[in-house]
Amino acid sequence: MGNDCKNHIFIAADELIIAVVVIVVCCVVVAADYCGEKLAWFFGITSPKYQYILDEYNRQLAQVTYCYLSYCFSYYMCLWWTIGGLV
Repeated sequence: MGNDCKNHIFIAADELIIAVVVIVVCCVVVAADYCGEKLAWFFGITSPKYQYILDEYNRQLAQVTYCYLSYCFSYYMCLWWTIGGLV
């Protein structure tokens, strides 16, 4: 009976050590992220390196989408008129 209690205590100690290690690792990651963000702000590197390329891509994508939707709308309107939509 005495050995069972000792094994249970060792298991609880192992779980406690694992929990403490996980908490410490999480705190270290949060601290490193915070310090990295402050260093980036200090050195002025807070904007993405290739943001201008992403902006240009999004502008072209919006333009192509607009042209495609305009084409589809005009095509279906012509089709509607041809079939006799206003009869």
